Amino acid sequence: MPGAMSEMRIAVAQCCHPADGDVEALVRSYARRAAEVGAQLLVFPEFLMTPFQVGPEEMARQAQGLQGPFSQMVRSVAAEFGLWVLYTVNERPDCEDEGEVVDSARACEQGASGSTQACEGGTSSASSFGGKPFNTAVLCNDAGEIRCVYRKAHLFNAGPHPESDSMQAGDELCPVIETPFGALSVAICYDLRFPEVFRRAALRGCQLMLVPAGWVDGPGKDAQWRTLLAARAIEDQMFVVGACRADKGYVGNSCVVDPTGKVVASAGRGEELLVASVDLSSVERLRESFPVLQHRRPELYE
Repeated sequence: MPGAMSEMRIAVAQCCHPADGDVEALVRSYARRAAEVGAQLLVFPEFLMTPFQVGPEEMARQAQGLQGPFSQMVRSVAAEFGLWVLYTVNERPDCEDEGEVVDSARACEQGASGSTQACEGGTSSASSFGGKPFNTAVLCNDAGEIRCVYRKAHLFNAGPHPESDSMQAGDELCPVIETPFGALSVAICYDLRFPEVFRRAALRGCQLMLVPAGWVDGPGKDAQWRTLLAARAIEDQMFVVGACRADKGYVGNSCVVDPTGKVVASAGRGEELLVASVDLSSVERLRESFPVLQHRRPELYE
């Protein structure tokens, strides 16, 4: 990516949902610490706004638009501390101008600018907006402007609490976004089990994939989490950042993996701010010296 800053410092907020519900204090605390260590990008895990355990009706009641108070709060903190921030929103699907925000983010992807005015609605019941919310990841820049919106496409419908009971799936994968650091894209949690998502991004030039997650704990699940992050990094020759919740019932183990599968930085199971410095220019050097993506034979894969 011409003109991009290849070296960057990433901070991952491996956090629990606050017991007192004060997510703003949590966001501000991690943003302050990330700024203090010189990070340019701060990544929060899945279910930052509303914990999945609240249940379908409460999740619907708490849902907000992309210009609702929660999203505006996070973006304000991002601007205050001069950070790019990836965060997740329990997104209402019915805001009149919501499409304008997404269209503006797509325009940003193409290097254009646009308005980000959208629904400022607060909470709502499921019956009032006639649908389940989206599980949405939002990337904003260091001025607090939305640059990317991705609605989780693959819902985890396994186990006793299928995600489709509480949310609806998005119908588009995340675009690859050009940033001052390099080319970024986003997947959410269960998307990690679908290699096509990462391959598509790699073929569009993605150098860094961000994966906010609430990876559920269980026999072998922490090993699966780490293995899949490394596999996606190796097979697509990109950096992969996995940011998992630290709450009870989740594996934690957030990590940053380089394009060779080496773990650059990793966390345990508790709350912490994980920090890693990465050189995104190494992605292009590896792809040139070992051109796996050019060796594909898609005519055989159908």
